Amino acid sequence: MRIEVLGSIQLRDDKAQAVDVPERKLRALIAVLTAAGGDAVPAEALVDRVWGDSPPQNPTRVLQAKLSQLRALLDQASPGARQMLQRSPAGYSLDITADTLDAAEFRASIRADSTQLSDHQRISVLDRALGLWRGEPYAEFSDELWVGAEASDLHEARLQAVEHCVETLTTAGEHERALAYGAPYLPAHPARETLVAPLLLAYYRSHRQTEALSAYERLRTHLDEELGIEPSPELQDLFLKILRQDPDISPGPASLSAAQHSTAQHSTAPHVAVPEASSPHRRLPAYASPFLGRTEEVGEVLALLRSHRLVTLMGIGGIGKTRLAVEAAEHETRHSVLETWFADLTEISPQGRQNPAQEERAVAHAVAAAMDLPTPRADGTDLTERIPAALQGREVLLVMDNCEHLLEGAATFVERLLRRADGVRILVTSREPLALPEEQRYRVPQLTVANVVPAARTGLQGRDGVEAALQRRGVEQGATEPGAAERRAPDQRAAEQRSPAVDFFLTRVQAVNSEVEIDRSTLDAAEHLCRHLDGLPLALELAAARTNVLSIPELLERITDRLDLLARPGRAAPRRQQTLRGMLDWSWSLLDEEEHALLRRLAVHPASWRLDAIEAICAGASSGSDTAADWPAYGVGISPGRVLAVLSRLVDSSLVATLTTTEGLRYRLLETVHSYAAEHLAASDDQTVVSVRHVTYFRELSECAEIYLFTRQAKGWIGRLAAERGHLAHALTDSLRRDDRKNSAALAMSTFWFRWMTGRIDSLREDLAAVASSPPPEHGAEERHRHAQADVLARSLENGDPETRAEVLLAALERFDDDDGARLHRMRVQWFAGSCLLAHRANRELGESLIDEAIEALLDADEPTWAALASTHRDYFLMDHWGIRPRGLPAGYDVETVLRDSENAYGRIQLLGVRYLVAVADDDASRAGLIADEAAGLADELGLDGEISFWESARALSSIEARDFEAAEHHLLRTREFALRTAYAFCILPPDALEAVLAHRQGDPEHAELLLAGLSQGQRDTARQAIGRRLKDEALPAGLLRP
Repeated sequence: MRIEVLGSIQLRDDKAQAVDVPERKLRALIAVLTAAGGDAVPAEALVDRVWGDSPPQNPTRVLQAKLSQLRALLDQASPGARQMLQRSPAGYSLDITADTLDAAEFRASIRADSTQLSDHQRISVLDRALGLWRGEPYAEFSDELWVGAEASDLHEARLQAVEHCVETLTTAGEHERALAYGAPYLPAHPARETLVAPLLLAYYRSHRQTEALSAYERLRTHLDEELGIEPSPELQDLFLKILRQDPDISPGPASLSAAQHSTAQHSTAPHVAVPEASSPHRRLPAYASPFLGRTEEVGEVLALLRSHRLVTLMGIGGIGKTRLAVEAAEHETRHSVLETWFADLTEISPQGRQNPAQEERAVAHAVAAAMDLPTPRADGTDLTERIPAALQGREVLLVMDNCEHLLEGAATFVERLLRRADGVRILVTSREPLALPEEQRYRVPQLTVANVVPAARTGLQGRDGVEAALQRRGVEQGATEPGAAERRAPDQRAAEQRSPAVDFFLTRVQAVNSEVEIDRSTLDAAEHLCRHLDGLPLALELAAARTNVLSIPELLERITDRLDLLARPGRAAPRRQQTLRGMLDWSWSLLDEEEHALLRRLAVHPASWRLDAIEAICAGASSGSDTAADWPAYGVGISPGRVLAVLSRLVDSSLVATLTTTEGLRYRLLETVHSYAAEHLAASDDQTVVSVRHVTYFRELSECAEIYLFTRQAKGWIGRLAAERGHLAHALTDSLRRDDRKNSAALAMSTFWFRWMTGRIDSLREDLAAVASSPPPEHGAEERHRHAQADVLARSLENGDPETRAEVLLAALERFDDDDGARLHRMRVQWFAGSCLLAHRANRELGESLIDEAIEALLDADEPTWAALASTHRDYFLMDHWGIRPRGLPAGYDVETVLRDSENAYGRIQLLGVRYLVAVADDDASRAGLIADEAAGLADELGLDGEISFWESARALSSIEARDFEAAEHHLLRTREFALRTAYAFCILPPDALEAVLAHRQGDPEHAELLLAGLSQGQRDTARQAIGRRLKDEALPAGLLRP
């Protein structure tokens, strides 16, 4: 992992990927500790430097929360990296090295012993060190007093490195490169003799004597007026030698490199007039709008360009390939003597599939025109040979824009140019790669849009919604002091929270309509709009252009019609960049029939896909071939073996994006591409076929997974279903829409335990109720059993009147057929229904009876695992609500043995829940803590977010009880994180209440009461019951004490 401060504060993981540091105070904490250079910073100084004039009400507690968050971020970047943050009696420090901090690497590089290095090696080392700089050190904190000395020291070290580089280049005879490095620093340091001296020589030896004399005169004047002194004798002597054109310092041949001498003397290629290399040409497009949001990408492209001769920027139309290429080229030419040329290939009509040679000649003509090279009056077929010959020995950066429709011709031309002109580097933009061996591909990402957690649907009674949680997060997480968010001005809060996409969009908006006010509601609408538009710069520009007639919230409401709504009036852009539809029409026109078919079939649902799912759903025989009844045929057939090849071309065309996950590569359509492809799907004969195949595939997948959820294979199948949640939800919705009772019941029931186990139960009851509301399937006993099971579970999850709940559930249980097969299906859900009756005194006896009957039936049917799971639920609720000790299974069966033998990790977690309640009742804090640790580990291993949230809250209570507040803060953060992931569905103990107890124990009762004030009475009652079991009344804040 690595911390970067030579520019904006950044944190990178072990794979050099950026780790999001979303909060300014966390970045400030990194900056303060890094600027200290490994020395300890006292806690008081940290608070003063991070919070300045607005310290939190409880500085110690809030600082500890921030330090815990920083440790978590370091661990996210590299497992175990939290150890870098060290605590000592003197304060806190970061253990940093040249491997973990760019500033340390920079210093180590320029201070290394270079006596054994050649000039070329020394230049390479210095160049690499200077390349670490991305901007002003500690960028957003550069004005802070505490960073001043460190930043000044870094600037001085950088200047010394530049001086060494200029001196070495001048000694090596690379005068133009020396000037490119050093001349930009002269205006700020006109009297720095160690910089001016080698530059005077470089100017003189480049036949730029006038500029050499001017530089000396500026130095002399500055020294005289500011300091009243003369230049050093050595510099005066050099000045006189330049005036006399002393042979001792005479330059070599005028700006002609060895390679150019060789070309001039030995080349027999026909001459093509080219500009002299001594006055580099830099012809790049100029843009009226500023370049925004791509600082990191520019650095990555430059790094590739400096180590490779062919770099291709790839991405969907409108992603900003051209603008990024031009910015990278501009940046490179500012720091070198490269000739830079820009060739736009858009106007060449696609001819490659008919005549590749003609296509290559067209590319050559476009390049020649861009470089102002004269072309023969005949058809110019020899330009493909003559351009490479003419560029031999020259340092050239050629930008070739929009090559996707000329791939064969462009690739042939580029290959020839690279092979015959060693000094040429080429930066290509294309929606597809050139597929050359030396090609380095860079896929241009969308502009980042900050994460938005959607509002939760109404869950079970007494459970928080995400929206309310988000409103309180600044206080809850210890992120800021109470009231800080309210004290900041709205525009300040908006500016702090802008993502690159939102910042880009709002900047364009204000250029179109300067009267638009950026408040909280506008910022929220802009963020959602940017997300819907995939962070595509072109789409955001087109949307911004509409703000002269629509507000941003109105634009968001109309975004479903984005393909035609978003258009750019006027003629400043080519037609394909005037609307989103025009952009996508261009890409569509370059596809063949198979590619059309696969792209539109992928639009059946906007979620990401595994390759095997694409092969099963989107491939298949054409009409008239033999296919299974559940798998109807397509009009255009694609064999499964062809899918990968077709899909690869769509990926190369940037119409399908790839997503790397823990289980492998997945494929998805951007939302804008999905909207376009969905139109083509609706207009084709594929719509019904692909919908049926999609539902059938995911029903079969979920039924297969259901078998393994309570076995040793559970972890893999839970991960698989978690990755397919979007598809599973869509398949259920689609089958309900088409009144497909067989598949809807099968999908609802086969996914029930996955959803329940992981805590993702928002809309679970509604989905089950929707299935049960339709008439039972007319054919198939299994289908009727599934339907009846869905009805029982839907009614079990209702929050109805407890007085009538038992009657409703009994009626639902009577819907099963009267046969042995139906009885077993009934028992598999009867125990769950009985568990839902145990909390109410009047229904408790009935609930126990139903569960006991189900346990006996399941054991008789040789299903001890289900019986064991039923017993853990019964025992948990009886212990939780009534203090009744666990009964386990009937004689001859041991719950733990049954669960271990079947390797049912979820069942073991439920059993640990029972034992946890017993330990708490026995006032055995040590045993309760060990049980919570074990259960949390099992839940974490399986990926059960709801269970993790529950057990992390139990661990937090154990840590509070032991007064280990740092551990308590860690467990509280995880409680909140996983509660948010599940929309607080399984959050029995609200995190606010838990944090209130922690704040109270740390001596901050005001903060504790502020947190509790945001909870409902029901939530406080639930929290009081859960926390009161572990902690005495004196440990509780006033808001949790019994009235």
